[in-house]
Amino acid sequence: MRGARYAALALEEGRAELVVLRSTSNGVAMEDRRIAPLTGFGEAEIAAAIRQLRPPNGISLTLGLPISEALVHIGVFPAKEHREWRGMAELTAEDISPFPLEEMYVSAERIHEDAAGVRAATVLIRRAALDAAAGAARAAGLWPVRADLNLFGWWHQWRTLSADASLGRHHVLRLNGSGVEWLVFDHHIPIHAAGWRAGGPDELAQTWRDGMLPLAWEHGVLDVIRTEVWIRPEESDRWPVESLSAALREAVGSGEVRIHVDDGPSAAEGLARRTASTDPGLMDAAPAEWKKSQARAVHRRYFLRVGVCAVAAWLTMMGGFSAALAAHRAAATRAEQAAERLRAEAESVREIRDHIRSLENHLARDRSALETLREIVTHLPTGVELSSFTYRKNGPVGLRGLSDVPESAFDYLQALERSPFFVRKEVGQVNTRTIAGARKTDFNITLHLPAGPEASP
Repeated sequence: MRGARYAALALEEGRAELVVLRSTSNGVAMEDRRIAPLTGFGEAEIAAAIRQLRPPNGISLTLGLPISEALVHIGVFPAKEHREWRGMAELTAEDISPFPLEEMYVSAERIHEDAAGVRAATVLIRRAALDAAAGAARAAGLWPVRADLNLFGWWHQWRTLSADASLGRHHVLRLNGSGVEWLVFDHHIPIHAAGWRAGGPDELAQTWRDGMLPLAWEHGVLDVIRTEVWIRPEESDRWPVESLSAALREAVGSGEVRIHVDDGPSAAEGLARRTASTDPGLMDAAPAEWKKSQARAVHRRYFLRVGVCAVAAWLTMMGGFSAALAAHRAAATRAEQAAERLRAEAESVREIRDHIRSLENHLARDRSALETLREIVTHLPTGVELSSFTYRKNGPVGLRGLSDVPESAFDYLQALERSPFFVRKEVGQVNTRTIAGARKTDFNITLHLPAGPEASP
């Protein structure tokens, strides 16, 4: 919408950056950018930084946190429909979170899509950190409506500026104070994101080297084409270029190492541009209560203005002694009419809300790809692995797998045949053959879901 404003506050170690964009006929343009020192991530420290930034009051805001306050896992999910891949990604949160999910806000973001499915990032942000930032922003008159990661905002800007689609592995490191943010690309597609703290080049290189071992295990070994490091100029004393370059070259063992001592792309600007985007695949870890709080505040300000205007009009009319009684009755009549209109509008909004809830309940599905996969995995015994899962809307579900012993395969097939989740089962061929030097039992089965509207995802 032309004229709309989008603000983002990136909270990084050592500084807070505020960017305000305005929508124009040519897209979105920078309206304001301010930076203030940030001494910590507590609510008091964040509030002090925001007071120095002097943001415009009442503007909607995206909060950006460092990846050190979050956990990110990037995986591939065999579904392309928005609700399905997002549901699959968020379902993995329980498996990867080292903390109870009650202490985390969970979201997901689409990274890439191809024939194999959707590569998505599951993002878990600590509630304590996000709630502290939101409380400080609200106290300063800002209304946080989105929650994002600074690294994703920085990547949004960096990929716009970088035209180098390296045909190999590409590492990017951002150094903010003692904070390290790490992105890994294969053929310009992110496959890994992480963050940690380091006291100097040697400690950074050691932690980085340790992190590359599970990376190679999960994604294979590729030649590292380039390693890029971005250091803010005020942090150059903490990260001497020569020492850092030598430590990284020793750790990576191959490829070019580039160190940029400048601010580089703005994470806050990237967060604001992501806010202006209409892409539904972007993450947003903000709780629903944030938007409700903003709506309540807007309504309070609206009714306050209406009340002030009504009092001013009443006082003006009382100034005319000859028409005092008539003016009073007219004001009362107008107030009653305004109340009736507001009552009717509120009833209309209530009906629309109830209709939306009714549609959401109607569209809920208990035979989606995610629920079907959950039922299949529930019966999966030890020693049996799935090699293929095919799901089509209103069609059969195809399943192939391998078992170390034939008995486990037959037990699994019998368990699926007994499952009430499927109405009909067709067991295909079951063969025992040698695969990679080991005897494996190969099996396949076709499962049919109930017909009817509840079977449509």
